[in-house]
Amino acid sequence: MDNFKVKLVTFVLGFAIVSSLAPAIRVQASTLTQSTLSNQAMTAIANLDKKKKTIVVDPGHNYGGDLGAVSTIKGITYKEVDLNMQVASKLKTELEKRGYNVVMTRYPKEVQTIGTNQSLKDRITIANTANASLFVSIHHNAVKDAPDAKGVEVYYSSAEQSQNFKGGVSPNKLTISKNVATVIDKNIVKKFNFNDRGAKDSRLFIKSTNMPSIIVEAGFITNEEEAKRCSDTVSQQKLAENIAESIKTVI
Repeated sequence: MDNFKVKLVTFVLGFAIVSSLAPAIRVQASTLTQSTLSNQAMTAIANLDKKKKTIVVDPGHNYGGDLGAVSTIKGITYKEVDLNMQVASKLKTELEKRGYNVVMTRYPKEVQTIGTNQSLKDRITIANTANASLFVSIHHNAVKDAPDAKGVEVYYSSAEQSQNFKGGVSPNKLTISKNVATVIDKNIVKKFNFNDRGAKDSRLFIKSTNMPSIIVEAGFITNEEEAKRCSDTVSQQKLAENIAESIKTVI
């Protein structure tokens, strides 16, 4: 009987100890959860030159559940996720030459594998955390079964922020976003004689940034002529220079 009591007391005390430790264990586990935000982006934000304006450049999509468009024409495969990065990297360099801080939402050697929803949330979080003056997302278009579709278009958004990102919106966000989108669209069309699909309002994810924001759709990778142009490094460089110079006239 005494032996049973000892075992019972030991069990009760053991349970009490484990119970008292459980909250601490849970807290510790939560601190070990790895952030899905780009490490390089957060490092760049921590080292921003406060005397300069900051622009966040977003190479659209990633290598997880958010690959973007893929098009194969005459045996050549064009992947939007790669083309976006190529143009965005060149744009980063051109903006830095013009005196801006630049933070990217993902970097060339970062192979992110998160899904679409988390990926979009992270891009907005990075932009808002950086307190940027402008958010520029680089994308490429595609329309299945419409190989003749072509041209450049630039989006802004007049839509209300998503509930997760309420608060802190710049009062001039819409005006500046529309202005930047229009200037970039017109300058690209004028410089390169691309088909003009215009500057357009949208309800896309850029609605949730605090700062002015745009999406540049640089061409259709389902159009043979444009796919070649979009993947050409010289054309990418000229496009990046044009976008950077256009931004400089507004921001």
